[in-house]
Amino acid sequence: MATPKIVPRAAGEGALGHSTHGWGGLFVTNTTASSATEGGKIVLAADDGAAMADDHRLGVIEFSGAEDASNTLTIGARIQAICDAGWSATENGASLEFYTTDANASESLVLSIDSNKLATFPGAVTVTGNLTGTLATAAQANVTSLGTLTALNVSGLITATHASGMIIKDSTTSSATEGGTLVLASDDGAVMADNHRLGVIEFKGAEDTSNTLTIGARIQAICDATWSASENGASLEFYTTDGNASESVALTLDSNNKAIFAGAIETTTRTLKVTSDTDGDANGDVAYFGGTTSMTTGAIYHYKNDGTWELADADAVATSDGLLGVALGAASDTNGVLLRGFVTIDHDPGAIGDVLFLSTTAGDCSATAPSGSADIVRVVGYQVSHASNGNVWFNPDNTYIELA
Repeated sequence: MATPKIVPRAAGEGALGHSTHGWGGLFVTNTTASSATEGGKIVLAADDGAAMADDHRLGVIEFSGAEDASNTLTIGARIQAICDAGWSATENGASLEFYTTDANASESLVLSIDSNKLATFPGAVTVTGNLTGTLATAAQANVTSLGTLTALNVSGLITATHASGMIIKDSTTSSATEGGTLVLASDDGAVMADNHRLGVIEFKGAEDTSNTLTIGARIQAICDATWSASENGASLEFYTTDGNASESVALTLDSNNKAIFAGAIETTTRTLKVTSDTDGDANGDVAYFGGTTSMTTGAIYHYKNDGTWELADADAVATSDGLLGVALGAASDTNGVLLRGFVTIDHDPGAIGDVLFLSTTAGDCSATAPSGSADIVRVVGYQVSHASNGNVWFNPDNTYIELA
């Protein structure tokens, strides 16, 4: 191997290796026992007899190459250290700047690491592996492009500011199960308990010029039982505010498909459809009270003076006056009792268009009015569809006739 030599090139500069002197590399070897503070070291220093000034360069490493056969060296990249304040015995702040070149030796800053440990990338950043740690502050107020972000875990608050809002887009072929998805999850390592919240969406606005945000409405999901592998019931609650941010629940959609409105309901049109051929299928006004079980689905019931339901029977006033309803299941408080509307009863009362009367057969109605002494003649509705399906419009008359 040829002996390495330093070749002078200009004042303050020298070349290590040369085409006429062979060896073209540089080794800086430290023979002291290795440690966290030892190792080969290169020092680039600026010392003109005066203190370093703000934005003055401490040193630079340039990466150059020949751009022609005449040994014309052109810079391709450089790393330099710049003072970020005037230096003194108590101030020695500096930043590292990384430059690359493009086209005709056009240099541009691609990364700056300042004395506050802030890394600033003037251009785009592509991460192929995992990005870990804490992103404390963004130098740019808005993230304008992320490409494909497959996963993002954030332990603090995310604030997104944009005039058009935030868009979550699903590029998978559309279907009944695809579409943009926002997941709000609760996971503290324990099973969700009854009446605990799964997630919430809050709608806020500024109530003053100091950017004080106040809630105006919210939608939240609440567990209606302790969760397990076989129980995951939950309700949706919709809140609005009135007065001085006074919140109140306006609508609850429970796990039994029941919609509960806390206030009045205003509608211009109410659409009721004829029911199916399934006994107890209903579309109308349904009540949940009476504490009665073992009811026959699709049978007509009479509300008694003890607060429970019994099968209606036109044989007597005591079992046919007052409030009537059709059982929609075995339990009045769980399945409900239809008081008025379309319903499928458990028998075939007549032909399409027939007026239907309460029957002397307990729980039934018929197109034939009762005729026996002391029987009750009371209209309870009309046959509206194929007789064998038991589809009726149930709307009991408020009056009745007792036969002599």
